Amino acid sequence: AVKREWMTKQSGSATSKDSKEEDKSGISLETPSVYASFDKFDGESVMLELQASSWGRARLLRGDVVTSNTQTNKCLSSSAVLSSSPTSKCSTTTTVNCMRHPTLVLELPRPLGGPTQLHPHHNSTGLACLDDGSLVLFYIPPIAFYETLPASSESSTSAKEAETLDIMKRDESRRVGNIAYLTEPPQSEEDNSSYFITCAAF
Repeated sequence: AVKREWMTKQSGSATSKDSKEEDKSGISLETPSVYASFDKFDGESVMLELQASSWGRARLLRGDVVTSNTQTNKCLSSSAVLSSSPTSKCSTTTTVNCMRHPTLVLELPRPLGGPTQLHPHHNSTGLACLDDGSLVLFYIPPIAFYETLPASSESSTSAKEAETLDIMKRDESRRVGNIAYLTEPPQSEEDNSSYFITCAAF
């Protein structure tokens, strides 16, 4: 994942993050390409080289609320693993052209009512206090910084390239944020069964 600087927008129902410095993975905003490992339906792993052929601006991500009633694999974010070099378990890699976004903006269920905090060891996960007193845990997949570009209609597509595009198309729909309520908001001023959270930390 990428080390990010978090910025809180107190007036809107969104939180954003920038990727500026590199961390232990060696991935930074200036990294020309990264490697993403995907799990296929047959249990095998495929390695794709994501090349930043163009640059975008802030990318807005939908935030899906995950509850105990959420069906398995529904509303779950992409589980693709990023690295600065190919892994040994993948013998071949396929290059995919992508648009690199320097900033991600996650939609929240409600406007922020307090600060957000990034997890000290898992910098794609954080806490956010909403304006109704509720506290949510959120997760943003690191691969969401990369948006898959469509293949050129003029170029012929091999069977391997078609499989790669299918994998990326399925994963693109999962580049969303996951949000889980840790505390529900008070139902009224007389409600003593829950708390009005104004700040939280890991």
